[in-house]
Amino acid sequence: MRFDYTAIISSAPDTGEPVVIFRPEVRLVVRGPNGSGDFVALVDTGADNTIMPDTIARDLGIPLVAGKGPMAKAFGGHEGCLEYFTATFFGEECVLDLEPNGYLPEFGSAR
Repeated sequence: MRFDYTAIISSAPDTGEPVVIFRPEVRLVVRGPNGSGDFVALVDTGADNTIMPDTIARDLGIPLVAGKGPMAKAFGGHEGCLEYFTATFFGEECVLDLEPNGYLPEFGSAR
């Protein structure tokens, strides 16, 4: 699956001037007992956890589990998601390739 980066306008940290930033984002569907929703997610290889607003989890009926660290809650029993994919970032082209690997239960054996 190939995804073009999304261009956003931000402020340069040193000057405050507007700059264009390219972000590797993907559209995804999150399903829960109360339905599903379409969302845009940032693919962040430096993130330790997968996070979303708790209002989305509540609306979809996804149980929340209180964390012991900074103010955040986990859902679905997973702290990450990139372990299920091989991700190749083509920064010069502003493109991301995501391919399911053997850890994704639907495509292979779960860990």
